[in-house]
Amino acid sequence: MNAIAQVRQRERALRAAMLASDVAALDRLIEDDLLFVTPDGTLITKAQDLATHEAGSLRLDRMDCGESTCRMIGAAVLSITAAELAGSFAGNPFAGRFVYSRLWLYSEGGWRVGAGHASAIAAS
Repeated sequence: MNAIAQVRQRERALRAAMLASDVAALDRLIEDDLLFVTPDGTLITKAQDLATHEAGSLRLDRMDCGESTCRMIGAAVLSITAAELAGSFAGNPFAGRFVYSRLWLYSEGGWRVGAGHASAIAAS
């Protein structure tokens, strides 16, 4: 299986882990030195991301994603995915369309997210 196919498989595993708030699976899929920009512009680390799921602060009820667009950039893979989400954050419900970009890096454990960004897509 080539790198793009492997990353697409990991994207599906990441979505499943996010929906289930499966912290152990998320830990395996995310690099220890992750930097991620949330839709409100906050820069978070892996520890902060995992803590949000572990505490139940982020609950995803629905995450409908299209197929990821993936491209090799050097030894990394960039994935871009649009998603319809619904859930709650810190007890506040939310729903909307978002786009995620993730930089996947290869290490001993396979492909893992090293950096990412999420943006809300304005309703048209």
